[in-house]
Amino acid sequence: MELRAAVRKEATTPDGIRKYVEQQIDEELPGRKRAIVEAFLRTVGLLPAGTDLRQTYLAILQNQVGGLYDPATKTMLLVRRPGAMPAIAERLVLVHELTHALDDQKADLLAFRRARSGASEDASLAAASVAEVPPQA
Repeated sequence: MELRAAVRKEATTPDGIRKYVEQQIDEELPGRKRAIVEAFLRTVGLLPAGTDLRQTYLAILQNQVGGLYDPATKTMLLVRRPGAMPAIAERLVLVHELTHALDDQKADLLAFRRARSGASEDASLAAASVAEVPPQA
């Protein structure tokens, strides 16, 4: 498969990724829904008592993400960090995010996610997982 169009790319910082993810979480998992998800995760033993899911998620992504593809803006965000990333790791990030861009050009990831949103928590989560984006409320 070939890309139909060039993929926009932007450099960002770990703080930029944090702001992007923060906005996504707040839009897709507003307070009440996030509280329900946290309660469920605590009930099944996947989230320790007193752990703030939002803050934990933000901290992990801010420190671990090398790049991401945003289907809403059709843009690949690449994170600049101090020190050079090993060449193989850099290539893996690029290939991974370009694969999301290709998927989006061929199948419209947002439409795919919206079509399954609200069907059930499982369907919404599965659709979000395909595109690695937060599930829609």
